[in-house]
Amino acid sequence: MKQPLEVFVRECHGRADAGHPESQYDLGILFSTGKGVALDYVIAHKWFNLAAAGGIPEARESRADIASQMSKDEVAEALRLARQWLSARAPVPAANVTELHPVAA
Repeated sequence: MKQPLEVFVRECHGRADAGHPESQYDLGILFSTGKGVALDYVIAHKWFNLAAAGGIPEARESRADIASQMSKDEVAEALRLARQWLSARAPVPAANVTELHPVAA
């Protein structure tokens, strides 16, 4: 049986908040398309950033795609949110922290 979208979004959010990069990437997709959630490039960028830091290569590409549609202030806000999320959790290896810099679009 197919899972209702609202259940998927809720469970995905829980896993993403727990630090699962695949779920962080999935949330980035949802927020960048507005599927099951309100369309929000800032939040999508945040989740793509975290997924990229967690080793999901597709997240880098998706982050770059939406960054090209965002203002510098929006990208800065997304980065601030990602860093805030990280600071509320266990430290991330230094190699991954550099992932949280904006990419040139």
